[in-house]
This record gives sequence, C-alpha cells and structure tokens, in this order.
Amino acid sequence: MKIVLIDDHPLVTASLADRLRSLGHDVSVHFTLQEARQSLQSEVTDLGILDIDLGGDQGTDLLLDRALADCLPATVVILSGTTDRDEIVMALYSGAHAFVTKSIPFDDVVTAVLDAIHYTDADEPVMWVPAERRFKPASDIFPRGVVLSPRERDVFRLLRRGLTDKAIASELERSVHTIRVQIRSILRKRGKTRRSVHY
Repeated sequence: MKIVLIDDHPLVTASLADRLRSLGHDVSVHFTLQEARQSLQSEVTDLGILDIDLGGDQGTDLLLDRALADCLPATVVILSGTTDRDEIVMALYSGAHAFVTKSIPFDDVVTAVLDAIHYTDADEPVMWVPAERRFKPASDIFPRGVVLSPRERDVFRLLRRGLTDKAIASELERSVHTIRVQIRSILRKRGKTRRSVHY
C-alpha cells in the first residue's frame, strides 16, 4: 500500500514510517503543508496519515484545498495529540475518514491507522476508542447538541483567529445578526458564557 505520512514531529514520523515499511508498505514522509501538497499532486496514494497541527499550519487545510480535490489519498486518517472536541470534529468533517489519538500505545497506533482503510466508504467518519481498541462512528462519541454544525465550524475557525463579528460576517457573506446567533450557539455548546481568545 502507498502511504503518505504528514506530521512535523520527527520522532513520530520516523518510528511510524519505519514500522509501516517493515510491514511491506511504501511510505513517504512530509513535514510541511508545502511538501505535502507537492507530493499529493505528483503521486497517487492509498492512505494518508495527517496531523492537525503542522508547526502553526493546519494539516486539515489540505483536505479543504480545492486544487487537491482529485489528489487526496483514498483514505485519510487524522493522527493527532489534540483532545479538543471541536478540533477533532472539524478535522473529521473536513473530509477525513478516521481520527486516531497519539496518546495510545504505539502498536495500537499502527493497528488503528491500517484498520482505517476499512472505513473509507462508511456513512460517517469514525474515531478510535482506546478502551475498546476499535473504531466507532463519530456521532456515537459526539452526540447532537454538543457538536458544532458546519456553519458554526466556519465561524469558530474565524473566531479563533481573533476576527470581529463584522469581519466574520464579511468573510462568510452572512449578516452580523446571523453571526452573533451562531456565536452564542458556539459558546453554549462549548460550555462558555463569554468570548475568549482561547476558545
């Protein structure tokens, strides 16, 4: 299987790439978005393993890049250390097929990322559940009422960049009133009572 590993942590990438190669897979490693874009446009891959945080860049930007729409791996797994619920959900609903946390034992990471190919055509993204050592649908873990909607996720991304209500409305071509309603919903779902630079 042709695998592309996109992560800016050398120890993680070296260990995982070595193990996957020992299992007979062809693995290419990239540490930046720019490297990854060039690789994806030049070669067809079966499995992509992608970190969310790439040295300040968002790995999920690759999934949202229209120029890469026909170049993405058949299956994309997010492998990340984040525990932020909305970061995980946004990554999954940006086009990833599965989420695996880096906090599990290394052998389980290897098992999970390879098992993810079985969920390429699933009705919804899946998450690896460490206690059960298997994938479960994301909706089983993040029920309705706590997960941001796609439109709220658009607003949330801009909130985290520090944009004002007016700037967000302009960027998304929505009314300021609509943006304020969505911000209130975001704060409620995240259990906050006021805006914060941290969210």
